[in-house]
Amino acid sequence: MKEPRWAKDYWSYAKYANLAFSLGITLGVSIFLGFWAGQWLDRRLGTQPWLMVLGVLLGVAVGFYSIVKEIGILGDGKEERPGGRQGPKS
Repeated sequence: MKEPRWAKDYWSYAKYANLAFSLGITLGVSIFLGFWAGQWLDRRLGTQPWLMVLGVLLGVAVGFYSIVKEIGILGDGKEERPGGRQGPKS
């Protein structure tokens, strides 16, 4: 039985919505972890607010690196496989 057109459109939109949600969560979590680690180190070492600022900047950098890597994989039409090998998307 042939799949209706609206079903194909729905899954296409759902795929991109999932990607946007995933990228947003990745960026938010990396910034939060950098903030938290920086504050923890600041409290231990008494360097407030410098390590917190450094942690947030590092979190932003890691988050954007992750986003660029994910978008690059999408653009190549390839995905990473376990063991670092590359192959076509299935």
